[in-house]
Amino acid sequence: MVREKWTIDDTYKKEYINKLSPKLSAIRTVLDVSQDELAHIIGITRQTYNAIETGRKEMSWSTYLAIIAILFAN
Repeated sequence: MVREKWTIDDTYKKEYINKLSPKLSAIRTVLDVSQDELAHIIGITRQTYNAIETGRKEMSWSTYLAIIAILFAN
């Protein structure tokens, strides 16, 4: 059982996803990777990544966490 203090509700997730989404292109520039490379690193297709970066698809929480992990690894 996960204690309540460690529970992340959907409102929190959506807020942080919405903060990161507009910055994806800049993040790729800093990391010096293409959409295809970043998509491969985080485990999604380039088409899915492109749809997220261009705002046609909402990022999942697991994709958000994968991108954050890449940022902290650099």
